[in-house]
Amino acid sequence: MLRSMRRLVLSSIVFFFVTAAATAGEDLTVLVYDYAAIPAPTLAQAEVEAAKIFGAGHIRLTWVECPLLGKEGNGLRQSTAPQRLNAVLKILPENRAERLHRPWRELGFTIPGTSFIFFDRVRAASPFLPVSVVLAYAMAHELGHILGLHHSVGIMSENFSRAWLLRGEHGIFGFTGRQLNEMEDALIAAR
Repeated sequence: MLRSMRRLVLSSIVFFFVTAAATAGEDLTVLVYDYAAIPAPTLAQAEVEAAKIFGAGHIRLTWVECPLLGKEGNGLRQSTAPQRLNAVLKILPENRAERLHRPWRELGFTIPGTSFIFFDRVRAASPFLPVSVVLAYAMAHELGHILGLHHSVGIMSENFSRAWLLRGEHGIFGFTGRQLNEMEDALIAAR
């Protein structure tokens, strides 16, 4: 009887720590400024897909849609989410992207703390995939830069290609284990 009680207690302790490890993770709040006026269902689906990509590493994304105030839309709504690190994601139409003088092959770029996505280029890169899927890849790629990743393999490849996008269509596209660990470390350091 005592032996079975010990096993039960030990099993409960192991279950607790395994469950805690499986649900532990880090949070990133993404403040989204949609200057491209993407249809709400498309943007929402892209956010869900990007969150799945990060979820493989137990990184939880909280999306905050920020209002565009004034002619240039420079307003910033404060996030009430408890996360300590915020990322800014600005989705731009081509007329705004052109002002940044970035090569047409680029779907976006990142400067410290802020990522830019060029929506018309994303749409052009999506002839055989839903726009929301390609937008999710571009968002994940640029948010990876915010969390300290550089161009390398997988979703952090420097160039989008048809083969690159097809891997995502089959659900085999994302961050490597090492990339996920590096991003988690960056989020822990930002606490």
